[in-house]
Order: sequence, then C-alpha cells, then structure tokens
Amino acid sequence: MRESGQQTASPPSSWNDVVIGGVLCIVTFAAAWIYTLPSPYFLDSFGYLIGIDKWNRSGEISSHYRFANTLLYYLPVTAFGEIGLKVVGVAFTTATAGTYFAMVRRDFSSIAAVGATLLLLSAPSTVITATHLKEDLTSLVFFCVAILLIRPHAGLLRTFCVGSAYGFALLFKEIMLGAAPFLVAYLHLEGEQVQRYRDCLQVPAIARTALRGLAVAAGAIATVLIVSPNRLSDFTTMASSPYMGQFYGLFSHQQSRGLAFWSEALLHLHPWYLFPVSFFLATLADRPPKQLLYPIMALVLLLFLANVSVIRMRHYVPVFFFLAPVLFDGIRAIFDLLFELLRRADHLRRYSGAFALASCAAVAVAQLAYVYPTLDYRHRYDPSRGFYRPLADALPTDALLLGMDNCPIATYESGLECRTHPPDLDALAARRYTESIADQSTSRPIYLLPDFFDYDAAGHIRRAVEANLSMQSSYSGWWEPYHVMTYGAAVDELIARRERQLPGCVSAERRQTQVEISDDLVLDEIQVVFRCDDGGERRFVARTHRGHRTHLIRKSVSRALPK
Repeated sequence: MRESGQQTASPPSSWNDVVIGGVLCIVTFAAAWIYTLPSPYFLDSFGYLIGIDKWNRSGEISSHYRFANTLLYYLPVTAFGEIGLKVVGVAFTTATAGTYFAMVRRDFSSIAAVGATLLLLSAPSTVITATHLKEDLTSLVFFCVAILLIRPHAGLLRTFCVGSAYGFALLFKEIMLGAAPFLVAYLHLEGEQVQRYRDCLQVPAIARTALRGLAVAAGAIATVLIVSPNRLSDFTTMASSPYMGQFYGLFSHQQSRGLAFWSEALLHLHPWYLFPVSFFLATLADRPPKQLLYPIMALVLLLFLANVSVIRMRHYVPVFFFLAPVLFDGIRAIFDLLFELLRRADHLRRYSGAFALASCAAVAVAQLAYVYPTLDYRHRYDPSRGFYRPLADALPTDALLLGMDNCPIATYESGLECRTHPPDLDALAARRYTESIADQSTSRPIYLLPDFFDYDAAGHIRRAVEANLSMQSSYSGWWEPYHVMTYGAAVDELIARRERQLPGCVSAERRQTQVEISDDLVLDEIQVVFRCDDGGERRFVARTHRGHRTHLIRKSVSRALPK
C-alpha cells in the first residue's frame, strides 16, 4: 500500500534522532516535575519512607517485597526527605521517554517512536501512575534497556546482561513477568536477524535462541537473588492471594469489571483504536516479524490483567506500552489509504507520517486536558495528610488505631500506633478478636480507621463489632481511598450515564453549592434529583473541581467502647 511500508525499521541512529529523543526527554521532565505529587499518595510510597527511616535509625533493613524500591529511593530520600520520591519518579518518567523512544525507533521508525511516546505518556493510566509516584515506569525503563541490549548474534555475556536488566524490571513490578514471552521471541527474531515469517521456525536458530534464553534466565534470577532473594517467593504468594493479584483464569467472572478499567485507562478511546489496529494488521505481510510481537503482547497482557483480582486502570500501562507503536503505524496506514484513494493527492502520501503524528499529538493534548483537573486538585489538597495528620492533636497520645492498608499512612502522618486485623476471619475468630478489643479499650483508647472493615469478605468482623462494641465518632475529615488512584470523569458525563442507568427517570432538579476542603481548595457540590415514573426519586451527588468529579468523601475515625 505504501513504499515505506516495505521496510519500516530505522537505519542506525543519527544526530537527528538524538536531538528528537533529547527534546522528548526535556519536555517530559518539565511536565513530570510540574505535575508529579510532592508527597506520597499510594501505600507503597509510605512504606518506602518508613523503611528508609527505620534503616537510618536502627540499621535494620526491611525485607518487604518492594525492597528494590527502598534501595532506589534510599539516597534521594535520605538527602532531600520525602521530596526524594518525586526526584526519583521524575527521573524515571524522563528515562521512560528516552528508552521507549529508542526501542520503538529501532523496531518501527523515528516518527513512529515520537508518536508512540506521545500516546503512551499522555494516556490517563500512565499520567496518573507517573504523577502519583508508582513504580510501573521504573520497571518499564529496565525492560526497555533489556530489549535495547539485544543484538544480532550476541554472546552469552551480553545476553546475561539482558537477563539482568529484565531481573531489575521484575524487582520493581511483578507484572513484567507476563512480558517474558515478548522478551524471548524478540531475542530470537533480533538475535537471529529473522526478516521473513517463514524463517521463524528454523531449528538451528531456535537451538541458539534456547541457549541465549538460558543466559537471560540466569541473569534475571541472579539479579533477583542478589538484590532481594524474597522476591521469588513473592510471585507465588501474590498469585495465590485475591488481595495481592490472583489470576482467575481467562474469561473469568472478573473480566467484565477488568475491561471496564481498560476503558478508563484510555479515556474511553479504546473502541476507536480498533480501526488503526486493523489497518496495522492488514499491512503485516510487508512488515518485519518483530512488529507482530507488539499487538500479540498487548492482547495477551490485556486478557491476563482483565482477569486479575486487583485490577485497576493504572495496571494497564504495560498493555499500552506495546499497543502505542501499533496505533501510530495503523493511523499512518489509514492516511496512506486515504491519499491513495484521492488520486489527485498522490503527492500527499509522503506526508502521511506527519499527519499521523499530528493526530497523535491532538489525542495527547485531549487526554492531558481531561486529566488536568484531577492533577490540579490533588496538588491543592493532600487527602492522606489532610485526614490523618490532625489525628495527632485530635486523639490522645496513647491512642491505638486499628485499620488495614491505611495503617502505615496513619502512623506516618500522625505518629500514633496502628495495628491491623487478620484478613477474612471466620465467625468465631472475629468474635474473639472484637472481645479482645473490648478488653483493651478499658485501659487504652482504641479508634477504628475508615478502612478497618476491609479484608472482611464474609462480614464476620463487622457483625462482631456491632455485637460487642459501641462506636463513638471522635474525628471526621475529607478522605480519599488511595486504591482508587484514578482521574475524575466530567460530571455532566456522569449525570448522563446515571440517567441512562435509570430507565423511566429524568433529571428534574439540579443544585450546586460550594464545599471548602482546605484553604487552597473549594469544590462545587452538584446534587441532581431524578424523578421516576413510579413516583419515586433518585439522587446523584458529586463534589467536583473544574467540572470533574473528585473522590473525596467525608469519613470518621470512631472510638471503640465495650457495650
């Protein structure tokens, strides 16, 4: 369909590519520094800070499964305090732009590398992940390095280094274990310089790849064992726990919910991406076999992640990592076909890449503009600090907090001791546990955090608390569940969606008031009343910033007293 489609792989790097990659890195650094949060948001970040502080005070090193991150953050946090998290986060966001550009450029083209980088770094899932200091991009940087280290007919030492880089990727994000098939297949195609599909299964080449694969495995395992030996057992622990990332199998009951998060990860653009993906696949016959690996890996990871128990939209960043180059070249193929149909515009075909790049830039701007209200409001109000730090003054100094995932956050911000309960207790164990709380509460004030009833799938702890304890609200504030870690949708879209979910109901009344969250943040509270044919009413309430919903809700910390 297009002459350039016969061979899309790039020639050796030129100074133009270095300049383009450098500009991408500079722009990424500036945007990341402005919008990355200056303080921890997700639980893991608090864990790193607590572990580093403990390390500096007592010399004791935590064996937590995120130990590699603790090592990575140690010097910046020790030197700069918690802002060191941001320093590392921005550095690896910038490194993502550079290494991803280099990887895609090698397998596609320079202009495809620019377009794919724009799409990847502007996707809402990537933006929220990067700005909220999660380690996904750190893992992707090391994966890119592993791919870039692969060379035709490379020796075992270099291949061992490929495995070592991949081992670091596994240390920072366990999902990269799912990218192992891509690494092995790429090792075969690049290492053996396979240019035609019919040459993929030649026995001597496969044998050489198998030997290199053992070197990769040795490098990865050696790296993990040297840096964090416990990491290997963590993979099996996470795979068996519904709270850590259990895989339910393809097409499980979880899949519809998982795919709903995929929709959010790409700003609901995913149906439109079927067109460029289809055009890309239609031109595969003229493409190097390596390019086929990208859509296959994206599909494999999509189906895997959609059936994982802990799926959130941010987990789909690796899927888009493999999909973005396919989208760009698919868009370019669409323009190629369009210009071919317009016979009088044949001279435009040379600009199909530029048109595709402009399209990707427009999508990137639209995505960033949509996510911006969430980034702005989270810079104006820190939900963890705003909710938990006042507990130090609101509660007695000997108070004991009881919660679950929020315990480390509460302790870090307030300095108060916090303990968790065993997950999913049976009825008898839950009753004994709450009786022990009642006994302790006679000598020490005990308070329950908003997430205390998490990890109670059968509800036994909640029922035991209601039977044995009386709750007295002692403090309330604006709280946000950090697990959400998402952007807020436009409130008008939410209202329209809610109306579609209520057949026979119409929006009859809309009121707007203002709610002061902090000195720097005032939200608009939107209340909509739907009147229904059955004579009933339904209500919709959302607190919004710049027209987008926030996830702030009013929560209480309650004192537990024996009945």
